[in-house]
Amino acid sequence: PKPQTPNPKPQTPCRCCEIIMNVMISKVSCQYKVQSVCVDPSESVLIASGNGYISRYLIPSLKETHVNMIQGFVSSSIFSSDGSYVFIGLYHIDGSEDRIIKFFSPDLSQMCIYSNHTKSITCLQFHRKIGVLISGSKDCTMMLWNPKTDVMIAQLRGHKDSVQSIAISNSQLFFLSGG
Repeated sequence: PKPQTPNPKPQTPCRCCEIIMNVMISKVSCQYKVQSVCVDPSESVLIASGNGYISRYLIPSLKETHVNMIQGFVSSSIFSSDGSYVFIGLYHIDGSEDRIIKFFSPDLSQMCIYSNHTKSITCLQFHRKIGVLISGSKDCTMMLWNPKTDVMIAQLRGHKDSVQSIAISNSQLFFLSGG
């Protein structure tokens, strides 16, 4: 008789974060599909966020310490350079485009909301030398935010399409955007 080939397992969305520490991969199981992860500058806290949730884990134990429900889907997340803030970019709430950045303290209590973009947030970076958050959006703009004053400092225009990525040079003298 002809050998039977086993049926492949159906693909399911990844619901974990894989963390490589000392050449060992650890998995953190989450109750949701993880869309974005970030680690604080001291490498003691991991934030995992996804469809309607944000979780905080301690490193290296990977013990979950907080889970918050948030309204919307996460596009990106990043810590401030000193670890005192976590920024979460959101998109598509209830079928409509969300245009907000939620701003949390490291214990995940919400502090503020930035909402000047006219379309979904696509990417975030924190410029540690000047202490500003930079957001990119489907509205073809980037915005610079001062988290100490909760004020938008500048709106940068010039992209012909969505801003998909922001990178900051190691010297912190300039940043680049792609889209």
